[in-house]
Amino acid sequence: MKKAFRLIGAGALAAGLMLAQSTSTETTSTPRTAHTDGMVNRMSRMLNLSSDQAAVLKQSMTNVRQTTGPVHQQLRTDQEALMTAAKANPQADLSAQSAAVARDMAQLIAAHAQAYGQFYNTLTPAQKQVMDNLPGHMGLEGGFEGGHGGFASR
Repeated sequence: MKKAFRLIGAGALAAGLMLAQSTSTETTSTPRTAHTDGMVNRMSRMLNLSSDQAAVLKQSMTNVRQTTGPVHQQLRTDQEALMTAAKANPQADLSAQSAAVARDMAQLIAAHAQAYGQFYNTLTPAQKQVMDNLPGHMGLEGGFEGGHGGFASR
């Protein structure tokens, strides 16, 4: 059961990182960058991260935002198509549209979980223990404080 919660936590982190997604080039003064910086600062305090670990976390969040931008945009398009089809005919078979949304979500979750794993592997055993014992991996369930498409691990 604990292993399932960890998997869900990784999915939650993945979904949460979607909040930091963008399809445009950003400068350091954007709200998304501020969000990333805030998360790095929060995790640094909670886990007593070294500057190298904090840099890995920030780079992972930035990389996943940049590389998954097109998938995130496709998710929005597919979600709109699903909702449009549902509104047009609530009794219709929506499995094709739902499957498209699921594929997009799976790609995003996998990318974010991989980034999470890369960061997690930079932690010391003591930091991993703290991380593993925090509910929802530092409140990351629901996608960084209840964001888009997250999973609850409690």
